[in-house]
Amino acid sequence: EERYALDSYLATFSYIYDEKYMVTANYRADGSSRYAPGHRWGHFGSVGAAWTFTNESFMEPASEWLKDGKLRLSWGVLGNQINSLYAYTNLYSIVNVNGEIGYVEGSKGNPDITWERTNTTDLGLEFSVGKYLDVELDYFYKLTDNMLFARVTAPSLGYSSLPVNDAKMENQGVEFTFDVHAVDTRNVKLDIRLNGAHYKNKMLQMPVDYYNADGTAVRQQMNGAMSVGHSMYDHYTYVYGGVDENTGDALYQAYYDSRYGGLGADKGNNEYNYIASLHQWILDQEEAGVENPEQYLRDSLTADMSEATLQYVGKSYLPDLSGGIGFDLDVYGVTLSVACSYQIGGYGYDYTYMTLMANDPVGGHNWHKDMRNAWTENNRQTDIPRLSNGNGDYDMYANQTSTRFLTSNSFFSLNSVQVGYNFPKKLIEKIKLNRLHIYVSADNLAIATARKGYNPMTSFTGSSDTHAYSPLSTVMGGIKVSF
Repeated sequence: EERYALDSYLATFSYIYDEKYMVTANYRADGSSRYAPGHRWGHFGSVGAAWTFTNESFMEPASEWLKDGKLRLSWGVLGNQINSLYAYTNLYSIVNVNGEIGYVEGSKGNPDITWERTNTTDLGLEFSVGKYLDVELDYFYKLTDNMLFARVTAPSLGYSSLPVNDAKMENQGVEFTFDVHAVDTRNVKLDIRLNGAHYKNKMLQMPVDYYNADGTAVRQQMNGAMSVGHSMYDHYTYVYGGVDENTGDALYQAYYDSRYGGLGADKGNNEYNYIASLHQWILDQEEAGVENPEQYLRDSLTADMSEATLQYVGKSYLPDLSGGIGFDLDVYGVTLSVACSYQIGGYGYDYTYMTLMANDPVGGHNWHKDMRNAWTENNRQTDIPRLSNGNGDYDMYANQTSTRFLTSNSFFSLNSVQVGYNFPKKLIEKIKLNRLHIYVSADNLAIATARKGYNPMTSFTGSSDTHAYSPLSTVMGGIKVSF
């Protein structure tokens, strides 16, 4: 049985003066068994201040229409634990080697690993305009300067990665909430609500790659799809180039170095002229002292994935805007509440669609109806590769991970609808009731997306999976009674 312990202590302070000025402070200390002795305790805290400016005497001329105005500012440090229970030590597996007990190192530990710390600054403004509009606006900035990271190591060391606190990342964004009290009469009330958010993310520093003889650190510039200056949510993939009209093979963009001839040219020493990772190639060229290496880049289309180029494609998982919208209506006791959510921008990977577009032999796999437009000798103008029996040289690349399956994460969802009726008090008082409300509600009713069946709400990135399902649609009714 695997167990871990977390020991926490918390202290808070809050002071309000003259119903105008507020100061708060928090401190907490957390000790976790997930770290080695000497690194188990993390110390975090925050300070904040708020000013209710509408309570100032100079705001009295505006008191009829401007109410509950407050300006907020806070700064704090948050802690994050590593997922692994034993990242601080080496882990081994016991194996049978010719009848003898053997030990195989499973993962390399780092006794210096400790809490990840994130510095957060938040600036907020809230106010009401008369009795018709409530507004809340927020801006936040988060800087993680000792990010938990699995640093890639040389295979000759016997392990592939090492957990470290050695990367820097920033997150920032704006959030807003509007509540409109459009109608407020004795028999009719209508409230409309709208909220939204926009976020950005960027890697500022990657972990140390190695140390020079003089002890100076040389940092990684790229690790997988993450690199300095880019978001960890940027898509780094192959660019789909359509279908070869003559063969029906899928085509992908391939970059090569014009100094060594054309695509695939022999450079000697068993090296050939193609660029596997575009951003990494540019970084390597700059490190080698080559000025403006982009001037030597040329591109072409290839059916051979060994020549295709991974690259940033200018698309991100993160949306431009996301949030919710809804309203509550009450007309002579009849109530209607509607809640919707929306997202504008961002791209997810439709793995389910990709699976359904595999060119396996007939009966070997389920297909999407788009397969009806696959390449044939009589249908050459298409972007869907030919069906095959898998014997072609490039058939295996027909549904390769690429921009072909990047799908817009924009959506509009009807999350819930509730219709009800509040019986008049004069009627229910006769049977000794204070309130009688009947209702029917429905959840997860509909969603509009870029592709039928694709639901970006099922994951943070919006990407689909054959093991992830959309929320079930439910309908229910009820009666609320109070005496």
